[in-house]
Formats: sequence, C-alpha cells, structure tokens
Amino acid sequence: MGVSKTAKDKIIGLMLQNVPTDRIAAELGYSVATVRKVFEELREEYGVSTTKEIVNIYLDRELAKLNGHIANIRTILKKSQNCDYPKRRPIQDKRQKRKKS
Repeated sequence: MGVSKTAKDKIIGLMLQNVPTDRIAAELGYSVATVRKVFEELREEYGVSTTKEIVNIYLDRELAKLNGHIANIRTILKKSQNCDYPKRRPIQDKRQKRKKS
C-alpha cells in the first residue's frame, strides 16, 4: 500500500520528533507495517540506511525548495521596484463632492 506525499511528510515530521513507529502508525491511522514500509521506501529512495540520514536528506531538500521560493520572490520584488506604476489619484470623500455640485 502506497501512502501519499503528504502522509510521508507527516511521517517524517514525526520521525523528527523521535516518535516511535507504533505511535506514528496510531496517530496517522496506518498499521505499523505500513509505516515501516514507508521507512524502507524512504531509505531506498534516498540511498541511506538510518532514520537520521532520511531526516537530514529530507530537511536539505525542503530547505532547497524554500531557497528556490525565496529567490523567486526576490526576483518578483526586484522587477516590481523597477516598474513605473501610474500615480494614484487621491480618493475624494463623496460628501465633499456633493457639496461642490
């Protein structure tokens, strides 16, 4: 049985907190065998042998994603600072408009 990416993320999050396998399974509604299978799949995917290594690689990948998002935001902000936006007209109070008429 495969689990979703979100479920894997939750499992790794609980691994980060040193939650035992049986508690991870109970908390997420999976069997212990399923959680162990996910551990095994992650070990194979990352080419490592320990839970600590899984967590380190996962965190490195998540940080790389965040750095990519930050770089995109900086690019967008830099572009927007170089744009000449039209000047806004001041908002007039409608009551003042009526008095003038």
